[in-house]
Amino acid sequence: MNTITIDNNTYSEVENFVKLNNTTVADVVKASIYGFLKKFNRSETVAQATKYELPEHLKKMRGILAGVKDENDDRLNYLLM
Repeated sequence: MNTITIDNNTYSEVENFVKLNNTTVADVVKASIYGFLKKFNRSETVAQATKYELPEHLKKMRGILAGVKDENDDRLNYLLM
């Protein structure tokens, strides 16, 4: 078993929540951590990112700035205006 340290204000809020919802501090902490891990799971984020495709109008613009090396290039200035 490991220990997690939180400030007194947060613990007091959790205690109040526990009393109102007839649960335990441990259950609230577990549910919170599981929710956090599910939301920020790296493998799911990477998998979702690989499914995304650019819209057709952006696909047509691929490579338009290839070779631009400085901010004075006319191609870059044309797009920024």
